Parts: sequence; C-alpha cells; structure tokens
Amino acid sequence: VNFYILDFGSESLSIFSKMPHVGSFVTSEQKESIVTLFNFIESQIQKRKNLFSEYQGSYKAYCEKSGKTLPVISVILNSYEGFRESCDDYDDFLVHLIREGTKYGIAFAVTSVSTSSDRSSLLEMFANKIVLQAQDAYDYQYILGAPNGMIPKKTYGRGITLINNDPCEFQTALINQRDLIA
Repeated sequence: VNFYILDFGSESLSIFSKMPHVGSFVTSEQKESIVTLFNFIESQIQKRKNLFSEYQGSYKAYCEKSGKTLPVISVILNSYEGFRESCDDYDDFLVHLIREGTKYGIAFAVTSVSTSSDRSSLLEMFANKIVLQAQDAYDYQYILGAPNGMIPKKTYGRGITLINNDPCEFQTALINQRDLIA
C-alpha cells in the first residue's frame, strides 16, 4: 500500500508524513504539490488502465490472473471543506480521480464535517460511509439512509455505518487518553 495524504484540516495527519509508505503529504498552502499529486494519480490511472486492459480492466482481475501485484494507492483527504475552500478549481478533477481510480486499485478516504459542503455526486461514489457525531440528526438519514431518528449515543468515537446495507451503531477505540484532550 502506498499512501498519499492531503491534509486541509488541522494537519494532524502530519505525524504520518515521514512513514516509509507515505509517498506524499500535502497541505492547503502547497498548491503546486496538489497539482503534482493529482497529475501523478491521473498518470497512475492511465498506466493501470493500459496494463489491466487484458484483464477485464480491473485491479482485482489483474492481480488474480497475471500473477503480479501492484500496490494499492490510498489517497486520504482530510477536510473536504478545506479542500473546497482552498482548491475549488480542482474539485471536478478530484471527482474524476475518485470515479476512475476505484477499478484500478486507487482508493480514496475523504473526511467532512458537514453535509453542506458535500456534493451529492461525490457522496454517491463511496460504497463505505462512516458517520460519527453529526451536527444534524438528518445527516444520518441523508448519508446512510438510516431510519429517521437513528442517532448514535453521544459518546466520543460513537457513530453509524452500514453493514450489509443495514445501519449499525459502532464505537471506535481510543489509542490513549491524550486523544480525549484533542
């Protein structure tokens, strides 16, 4: 797995920037690096599209039938709101990369604080969605299709996700007590 991190929030993900499997760590101030990273991801999509053409055009079929593997590319975007505020010009390009990347072994994880900044077309592209403590009770229904009134307990790390298309309340774990302070 190769990680590429765009942190437009608190830059709390900078702790991962020196890890050997992190190819790039970019913040909102680094416009050139954002463009470079998006162009790199696009080039990987094109490269993999050509490489996988004999394997039904998919990462999974390529790995199963060729006997070869390529690293999964994981792109993490922390704070979609911050991205839209800083790089609105690249929003359509981001949507394109997310839409095209999935079948070529390029996965995206995007965080957002509110649904008001989400484009519904972007939200629909994610098969897996996790909603922690939402600002509005309607958000659980809007994002997940959860039954009206299904709200997780007001506990740090509590949320709702879908498992086999059924809403499920869950609890994340804390690594240490310092997480409660942040």
